[in-house]
Amino acid sequence: MMRFISLFSSVGLVIPILYLMIWSLIFKRGTVPDFFMNTVLLFWPSLFGMMATAGMSTADTLKMLAISILINVVLYAVIGFLVWWGLNKNRWVLYAVGAAIVYGWYMILTKFSRY
Repeated sequence: MMRFISLFSSVGLVIPILYLMIWSLIFKRGTVPDFFMNTVLLFWPSLFGMMATAGMSTADTLKMLAISILINVVLYAVIGFLVWWGLNKNRWVLYAVGAAIVYGWYMILTKFSRY
């Protein structure tokens, strides 16, 4: 179980780091495409908290970024635990987690998409 949760937690950490690296490369060339922002919200949902950094100092923005990444790691760990539980204990938990993720993605794509 712990290896399963560790794997999901690692993915929750790597995804924001990859997005930040890609963001810095794209941002240097100009504007960030809308599809990039939509995928960021799908795989890094705690990024919504960064909206609170408008007008903050750089140090406060970096603190909020670290908190956002930490929340993403915890979120992925919880999802990993629930997936493990669904695979090993109660199959309905796996279906419920899958349905919740699909519903969340649907809401993000329909409510926050600029297309």
